[in-house]
Amino acid sequence: MLSEHQQMSLDDNKRYKALVAPVTESEKGSSRNLPRDSGQAFFGPRVTGKMTVTTTTTIDSVIESTIESKNDLSPSCFCQAVSTLVADPTFTEKHKTKQAPVAIMAFANIVAEKIIQPKKTAKHFNGLVIEVPGCEEAIHNPQHHSIVGQRLLLVDWERAHGLQVPCPDGGCTGVLSIDQTNYSKNKTLFPVFGLDGPPYWSIAMSMVCGCCKRRHDANDGDVLVILPDCAADEYPVDSNWALPNFASHLSRNTTDVFASLLLTCGNGEMCSKLLHNSLNRTYIRRIKACCSELKEKKQNGKEVLECIPRDGVHIKTYPPLGDTTRDMFDEACSNKTAPWRISNYDRHAREMQSVSCDGIFCQDHTFEEVKNYRKRLGAVAAWTCGAQTGEVAAVALAPSTKTQHFAHGANQLTRRPNFKQSFVHSDTWPHKEGFWLQLGVQGRLGL
Repeated sequence: MLSEHQQMSLDDNKRYKALVAPVTESEKGSSRNLPRDSGQAFFGPRVTGKMTVTTTTTIDSVIESTIESKNDLSPSCFCQAVSTLVADPTFTEKHKTKQAPVAIMAFANIVAEKIIQPKKTAKHFNGLVIEVPGCEEAIHNPQHHSIVGQRLLLVDWERAHGLQVPCPDGGCTGVLSIDQTNYSKNKTLFPVFGLDGPPYWSIAMSMVCGCCKRRHDANDGDVLVILPDCAADEYPVDSNWALPNFASHLSRNTTDVFASLLLTCGNGEMCSKLLHNSLNRTYIRRIKACCSELKEKKQNGKEVLECIPRDGVHIKTYPPLGDTTRDMFDEACSNKTAPWRISNYDRHAREMQSVSCDGIFCQDHTFEEVKNYRKRLGAVAAWTCGAQTGEVAAVALAPSTKTQHFAHGANQLTRRPNFKQSFVHSDTWPHKEGFWLQLGVQGRLGL
């Protein structure tokens, strides 16, 4: 006995075989499938008729009438338009998997249609930023009330500053031309997380070089570093932290704080918690304000909607976790899109290599610094050398305190042209005296 599902599957297979069956001899050259008029309707002249327009009431027409009822895009008009889109089940179903909340997607949709496309950004944007305006009607729509004050970025350097951006490739002499934005193509917004609350949601322009045909985003570090500082500073991310291989960016104030914390490998998780906690605290304050205003309006006899319930509407893209934050820091340190076009790692290495010595220097093994590194490196101690000026001249992780594990670094140190040492200080002298005498360096006991 076959089940209903099995019988349907067999019938479907039979229909498929009938459709893909080869043409028989009787069907070849047959006119059985030709139209009755022998194709006269297809080959005859076309009759041009008048196009009939059917008028339907859609969400866009409602928004259009709402905005056009007033001559300007006032905060009240934004609030009404966002409320209309959020209440539309078709719009919410379409954007339920997006990174940003539905209210932010509704605001970005209105900004794209009524400001960006008509090229009215100079009137409503402050540089690259437009804030969600607040109004008295915002309390009647909790979702719009939850995004008041959040910032939307339009990263378009030609529209904001009239700049013709050259191609970041050093061997190309072309100029980047604007193509499309990430919102116009995929309806997505790129987040920039920080310690000051909700993220920036950015609409970034995608640009194509007219010469080498390479594509670059307007918020990439390669593009930011070639812009004038007055323009690049408006995007709240440093150029060496504007990494293209991550799903989000970190704001400039955040990376300034993390620069000293992430020197320790284990602090990546703590930095991630700081980003998450800043989001949570901001939303809690917004809920408190909504509930307080709700209580006040109820006492005056006005009808006010309840605030958004817990986990009712939330973002789909969260701040980076600890390992990702650490990877971003490592890549930013090795990134050559800094203003001086040399990575921080190379710059620090060259600063240490330029330390000069004219007299004495000291060498020692320290063990506390090893706690800042991952255990899988196998380091037991850090061999360090300091000049008489107090500067660090060399440092290297070593698997032990044996001479063979720092001999190469010591040999290279004494060969520097600006390193003219007389003798070395060590708190274990005359231990390893034979090695230093081979390098032509006299020793002294002490620190």
